[in-house]
Amino acid sequence: MTSPRCFNNRQIKSRGVRIMIWFVALSLCAVPTFSGSGQKPCSLPCPVEGCRGDPALNVQKNPTGDPHGFNLYSFSEFISLESKTVKKKNRAKWATAERGRVAEVENGPGAVLVGYLFDAKYSVAESCNCFRPESDWLD
Repeated sequence: MTSPRCFNNRQIKSRGVRIMIWFVALSLCAVPTFSGSGQKPCSLPCPVEGCRGDPALNVQKNPTGDPHGFNLYSFSEFISLESKTVKKKNRAKWATAERGRVAEVENGPGAVLVGYLFDAKYSVAESCNCFRPESDWLD
């Protein structure tokens, strides 16, 4: 994230405008560069199940080992992987068929997609990372 632009006092002629700009600049500096989730962070160390939320999903978001290989995907092939997703929360309530549909992708080789990153921002704190607000814990 970029810092707010600083102004030189000589660039601003009106004292009222100068005070307002300094107030806004100081306000922006006081706010973290990422937005929080509003959840109270859990204590460390954070387990792979995270804290609160869906533990089975958190385990998938916090893999502990390396995949057994990697597959290179074109953009259209990568997008087609979404056809195997299950758009439901709380994995504990998924049917066996739903779990089986995503198992090949989740437990298979890692995905490699080559491209350019146009824009990025920090996500909010998540249950898989114990709602930690520090930048090391944000994606």
